[in-house]
Amino acid sequence: MALVRSAIGLILVNAKRNFDKLPKQITAVKFLPAISAMFVMLLGLGITGQAMFKILATNQWVIGNG
Repeated sequence: MALVRSAIGLILVNAKRNFDKLPKQITAVKFLPAISAMFVMLLGLGITGQAMFKILATNQWVIGNG
């Protein structure tokens, strides 16, 4: 896990250098961090929802007979 975090950190540092070279007038460049954060948030919510449905599906007999 530490290796993955270190790799992601290095990728982000190198990506920052490349993003600094992009023209600032492009609207997508201005909103790219917000779009990326929303994507990660929605991905996390989707994974959480899927896990919740699986938990409820496997424990349905307990809830139904409660």
